[in-house]
Order: sequence, then structure tokens, then C-alpha cells
Amino acid sequence: MQEQKAGKIRNFLKKIKWMNLIFLTGCAGVILIAAGAVLYGYRNLPTASWRESHTDFPIPGVGLAIDELKAEWKSSEGNKRLELRTAYYPEATLILRQGKGSGRLFIRFCTPSGVHVGDIISIPYRDGQFVKNNDVMFNAEGTTAQVRLESGYSNKSDYMLHKLNEEESLWRVQVWQQPSEQRTTYYLGYATVTPIAD
Repeated sequence: MQEQKAGKIRNFLKKIKWMNLIFLTGCAGVILIAAGAVLYGYRNLPTASWRESHTDFPIPGVGLAIDELKAEWKSSEGNKRLELRTAYYPEATLILRQGKGSGRLFIRFCTPSGVHVGDIISIPYRDGQFVKNNDVMFNAEGTTAQVRLESGYSNKSDYMLHKLNEEESLWRVQVWQQPSEQRTTYYLGYATVTPIAD
């Protein structure tokens, strides 16, 4: 009798081990599925490093994509036109991936509070490349365009305050697209304007 009871107890313990193993495997599977679902939900969120952030690259558009969008502050020192207007101004560089179609990209700069500054800059493109242009507001040739705003911080102390204030968001450059065959304008993405080392 005692042997039968001991055998039943051993069998019961073996069953518990297998049940625990199955239970733990099931729990681990559920946790992995939940973690995968959460990560999948966050896949389109902008990436960030400290105060800097941007839309993930490449940024898809209609018939084209932006391979790179970066912006930084520049000193107007040495540029007679810009020295009359501001001490520090933002400049953005766009690089297109080869594409098709024609239309316009619209570029806009905005302050940390989200207020748009300056004019909307319109850059035409054709067959996935920018139409060559050497303008006051932008230079474009091939798949690269540089866009500048003739406004920003009028003196070094205001710029340094913005640069060093970790509580304040950075300025942004935003991009929209209007294909020539459509009247709709599509928002493509943004990048923050990086303060330069001074």
C-alpha cells in the first residue's frame, strides 16, 4: 500500500512538472506576442536622440521618397544678405531617392511652440529629381536641395539660450508634397533643427 501511495505521489509530481513546463511555456509565448504587438504599434513613431527627432527614413511620398532630411543652425557671419536680417538661421538639406512624376515639395520651418516662421518654400521636382535652381531661399540640383530661412535668432545670446535650454524643444523643418497631377497636398514628415557647436 505504501508503495502504491509513493507511486501515485511520484506520478502526481511528474504531472505537476510537465504542467508547470507547459504553463511557463504558454506564459512566455503570450509575453512574447504582447511585446511583439507593442513594438509593432511603435514602428512608425519618430525616432529621437535627446531633443532631436525626425520621421523615419526613407520618408515615402507619391512617386518618390526622401532618403535624408537634416537641418541645422548656421551663423550668418560672412553672408552680407543674411547678416542684415539675422545672426543665426536654419538650413535644411533634402536628398531624394530616385523616383518618377513631377510636382512640388513645400518646406516650412516652425519654432519650438509650433508657430510657422517665414514663407513656405516651394521646390519643384521632375522625374524624381529637383529642377535645377539657385535661388536666395534654396539651391537645388539633381537629388539634393538646400533650403534656408532668412530669419531665426537676431543675436547670439538668444540663440545660445535656445541651444542650452534642455527644457525647450528644437525648431523643426516640415515637408509636404503636391504631385502635379493632383490638387491634394500630402504631409511627408519633419526633422528637428540641430544647434551647431559654437
